[in-house]
Amino acid sequence: QWGKKAHLAADVEIHLGKDKRIYGLDLARLFPPEHPDEVRHLIRGSDEQSIFFRLQRPEHLIRQKAKIFPPLSADAMSNFSKGSSDYKKQNEIVAEATRYLVTAV
Repeated sequence: QWGKKAHLAADVEIHLGKDKRIYGLDLARLFPPEHPDEVRHLIRGSDEQSIFFRLQRPEHLIRQKAKIFPPLSADAMSNFSKGSSDYKKQNEIVAEATRYLVTAV
């Protein structure tokens, strides 16, 4: 029993090794994505996949947290969260954070 709760992307795996150490796997989407509509200066693909590789920087997230910004979901705009009750809200928060990154930072 670990007794810890972690808010991570849906595809992140956490394992307890035989050596009793905790290991994280599939951490590529650890951070929330940039919202594609807010980074118009970057080239977009025809099948919007940039949410899987254009991610918010940890420095930006720390700055956002200090401004009492709502938490951002690493699963925003993906099919992982499409069925959740706050799917649109997650996307709006990520869009707002990305807009702030592009216009104010």
